[in-house]
Amino acid sequence: MPKYLNSYFRKIFLIGFLFLISNAPLHANLDLLNAENNTVVSALSFSQNSINLNTIEKRAFNMKYIASDSSTVSVEFFINNKKFSTVSGSGTFLMYQNGEAWLPNPGSYTISAKGYSAASALLESDSEVLVISDALSHRMRKVFISTGVPFKNVSLRMKKHQYIFGSQTVESGNYNPTETKPYPVRVSGFGANSQQMEYITEYQNTFLENFNYSVAGNAMKWYSMGTNGVNFTNADRWYNWHTSRGIPVRGHTLLWGKKSSTNINTENMHDPQWIEDLMEGTEAEKEQAKAAINNRIQQVVSHYAGQIDEWDFNNELWNYDHYRRQFDGQPLNNGTSAKASHNPSGPSILSEFAATAKAANPNIKLYHNDYNIITQGNSSNATSYRDLLIDLRDNHGVPVDGIGVQGHFGSTNRSKASIKSCFDVLDDLGVPIKITELDIGAENSTEVAKANQLENVFRAAFEHQAVEGIIFWGFWSGCHWRDHRAPWQYQGYSTASTSDDDPATWIETDQATRYRGLVFDEWWSDADLIADADGNIEIAVFAGDFDINIDGVDIPKTLPTNDNGDTLYLLHNNNELLEINGEFTLIRPEDGSTYYSNEPIVFEASYPDGSTTAINNVEFFINGQLHKRDSVPPFEATWYDAPVGNHTVSVIPNDDASASLSASLTVGGASNLGPNLISNPSFEAPALDTAIQTFGGDVTLSNSSAYASVGSQSLFVDRSNPEQSWQSVRYVFPNTYQNGQDYQFSTLVYLPLNSSNCNVLIKKPTTNEYITVQSATGLAPGQWHELSGEFTFDSDMGFLYLAGIGAGESFYIDNIQIRELGGNVNPNDTDMDGMLDSWEVTNFGGLGASATGD
Repeated sequence: MPKYLNSYFRKIFLIGFLFLISNAPLHANLDLLNAENNTVVSALSFSQNSINLNTIEKRAFNMKYIASDSSTVSVEFFINNKKFSTVSGSGTFLMYQNGEAWLPNPGSYTISAKGYSAASALLESDSEVLVISDALSHRMRKVFISTGVPFKNVSLRMKKHQYIFGSQTVESGNYNPTETKPYPVRVSGFGANSQQMEYITEYQNTFLENFNYSVAGNAMKWYSMGTNGVNFTNADRWYNWHTSRGIPVRGHTLLWGKKSSTNINTENMHDPQWIEDLMEGTEAEKEQAKAAINNRIQQVVSHYAGQIDEWDFNNELWNYDHYRRQFDGQPLNNGTSAKASHNPSGPSILSEFAATAKAANPNIKLYHNDYNIITQGNSSNATSYRDLLIDLRDNHGVPVDGIGVQGHFGSTNRSKASIKSCFDVLDDLGVPIKITELDIGAENSTEVAKANQLENVFRAAFEHQAVEGIIFWGFWSGCHWRDHRAPWQYQGYSTASTSDDDPATWIETDQATRYRGLVFDEWWSDADLIADADGNIEIAVFAGDFDINIDGVDIPKTLPTNDNGDTLYLLHNNNELLEINGEFTLIRPEDGSTYYSNEPIVFEASYPDGSTTAINNVEFFINGQLHKRDSVPPFEATWYDAPVGNHTVSVIPNDDASASLSASLTVGGASNLGPNLISNPSFEAPALDTAIQTFGGDVTLSNSSAYASVGSQSLFVDRSNPEQSWQSVRYVFPNTYQNGQDYQFSTLVYLPLNSSNCNVLIKKPTTNEYITVQSATGLAPGQWHELSGEFTFDSDMGFLYLAGIGAGESFYIDNIQIRELGGNVNPNDTDMDGMLDSWEVTNFGGLGASATGD
């Protein structure tokens, strides 16, 4: 090998070796923690880590880093290259210190930690890939909140699930029962004495604390609504109690075509005996029955149209339907296979009854509700039920808008997989499914066994995309059709004696505890959050109603699911969370950004939340010349050798030039600045710099904590009364300013919703001349924007002021600075030798090393 090549390769080897030993990540211990108690959920390894949030039953996390170098005194935490926090300490470092949480969306994340010495030298780092999935992502909403303030604190408090977690309630209890047990209840409390109201109040409160939806147990069945089935007294009382408390309801049931077991005049459960007698009579009597049934349907549906638009139509028609048997000639169903179809050809009588309901309320949804569908050990009943409904819909004119499965589980050994397989079969109809009448357990079932079965049912239903709700068929043993199945039991219910009864004292069984653990703990989204370094928060939450607290103000917000899994983008502005478009954009650099000489400039293109869905490639251009084509997300490029001057960076996603985005930037505009000439620049103290004054009448200035970019305060410029855009805030130049001296002015401005312009002007009062320091247009509302510029002072200058904001629009300013200008200097290269300070400190022990010796 020639001598010069040998020398060359030795130099290359030495440079590479120095680079490796100084930059090699020292993998320490980077762990994913449960945010509730900071216990380890996953010890992140050197390879890709994968977790399913539904499997681990956790969705709120923290991060822990155990330093390998005892000199490490601070650690920066990053997720997908965005800084989330900087923490000080020794040994063990937590990303969040005060109970805050990270609520990630499903996706791939690069989790990084960087450890620094007291001299800010990088000592160690660790970076791991974490891939997150969630079988419940369809129950959640991805949310992106732009606060405009780095590391902003935000709290999230869930108030109500979007998903239906309901229970049947009663309004038909007899207050003069022939037997003491069960205890009579009317959920409205109508007609109860003070002793009865003790347990009725407990009944009401327990319902409201645990459920968000209801159905009437008996109050809307034909036999409870008078001879003709149209007496609304009890039903309206039941309906009004719920809706006045914000509880939506469904109707149960328009019809119940089950033949009674005895020929009695007062039918106790199903549609009345006189209807059955007419149906079994002459053709003329059948027509009378048909007219009465249509009358019942028309009056009930029209009475509640727009109030109750979902009804169980003809209850338990798969098990037995006397209407089809008598009017259509449907043979008696015996075995499962015989129930799977409607034998007579042509339209069924049910199509006529359904048409009556649809005419009375065109928005009505007719559900078909039956038992023994999901409670068996296999899916054969579900298959038969599905086949019957498909046959009735496709061949006999009967609409099927939804499927109700009752869920009366006498057995407690049905697995989640078995229940899910039944839902998979019923999903073939392509309509919503609800569990409408859930209760669990035999007389000898243990409470633990019932709770385990409840969890299987709830997990199977909540995980299945077609199942829209779960409704208990009662929740209290005092008015439950099978009291041993009730999740809440009153003291003494299980004994025949009444001497130990205390119906106002309730016992929460394992079922109730398990239910609350799922609905109000594992599937409940409450968290304290912190924005990243860009002022943004990205989370996944269970869909529902929330209070989102920012700057001490609770902002009510409904966060619903989205069929396409789209992100909901929110902008915090003036104590509101405004929904904004989440369009693909140039994230970095921001338009108008300024960079130092010798500073790498990072370009990044994505949706506001950082996602790149449906983007296959991005081309980055600098001043019209292609710089990089990136087809691997995240789409980024870095410009290392940017010359001093003004430049334009632009991106084209998916080779679509019509979707081009661009931003301007300046290199070398930052300078060696003198001290700030303005006191209290971030307005943390009440007293303002005496040079900061109002400009124009009716303008007031005050410190405010509503918005802040630096510290916790800003200056509120109240312009609610002035009618001129120039009336604003000004800085009157003291006599200490030097003629011919260059100065740099900068401030942060938070603009109102309706304004997008702001000018920085200097006025010379003696000549009435105006000098523009900066003219900014197109500024996005609800964000902090930096206004800056340079000027050469002369003694004719009277003051500097902000103008151009719409008349009558108030705004905020923060971190106002005026400094003497010197030469250009990079704060990361303060000795201006072309080497970053951190590199010099790490490799040479301090500044002052020769660049040629690097």
